[in-house]
Amino acid sequence: MQATLTEYEGGRDSAGLCHGQGRAVFTSGQVYEGQWQNGHMQGDGSVQFPDGISYTGSFQADAISGSGVSTLQLCRFYTYWCQGCQ
Repeated sequence: MQATLTEYEGGRDSAGLCHGQGRAVFTSGQVYEGQWQNGHMQGDGSVQFPDGISYTGSFQADAISGSGVSTLQLCRFYTYWCQGCQ
């Protein structure tokens, strides 16, 4: 997700970066709530996209990664995302 952060509520590290548990709103309309590490979405969280699609599961370096559940209107998909898989 490459949108700019417009709002953030939650923990911060000594450098002021998002860290720990927090909720963010992006210019794209996406809303992320979950774990942060050194300014990046990292760990367990959920994201709601403006088109109504949502994902709850694992994040790594600001990207959906690992197992989770994607919901699209009335459908639910159990998914596994892998960054850099060959």
